[in-house]
Order: sequence, then C-alpha cells, then structure tokens
Amino acid sequence: MTAMIKLMGIALLVVATRVMPGCTSPAPDSDTRLKVEAQTFPSGKGWGYRIIINQRVFIQQPYIPVLEGEKEFATEMDARKTAQYVAQKIIRHERPALTKEELVQLGVAGR
Repeated sequence: MTAMIKLMGIALLVVATRVMPGCTSPAPDSDTRLKVEAQTFPSGKGWGYRIIINQRVFIQQPYIPVLEGEKEFATEMDARKTAQYVAQKIIRHERPALTKEELVQLGVAGR
C-alpha cells in the first residue's frame, strides 16, 4: 500500500513538472491567464479536493497528501483551505506539492 502511495506521488510530481511550465508561461503579449479553481468533494467518510486549471482537472486529491495511508480530510473546511493553499502556490508559479509542515501550519495535520 505504501509503495502504491509513493508511486502515485511520483506520478503526480511528474505530471506537475511537465504540465506546469506550459500552463503558467503564456507569451508576453498574450492576454490568456490561468483560471485556477479549488473545489471540495465528499470522499469516503470525509472530504477531498480538486484543482481545476482552465476548466480541466489538474489535481484530484481524495486523501490528505504527504501523510501515510489513505486518510480523508476530516472536514470540508480542512479540504477547502488545503485546496486554496495549493491553488495559490500554482498561481505564484510554485510546485503544488505540499510538505507535512505546511499541513501543520494549515491545521490539517498534527505535529
């Protein structure tokens, strides 16, 4: 199970590094801008989130990232604030990956 989670994380990272440069670098004279949306959805016994970029699903996260195992967000608010944080990272042209420290700062994970 842990190997599968690691594999999924690596796959997400590969997709993010391949898709992000093309999505976030419009031509200097272009008027096109990223439309980044953060959405929540019920997942198992909790909540998950998705990030939509220009009307396409970019991230579908049914579990709390970084944490071991498959644990859903306990509340919709936890999923929403995490999704909004990830969306802001994308808008700032940062990698959407999260660390455990960031989840602690958001109040989603304990120390």
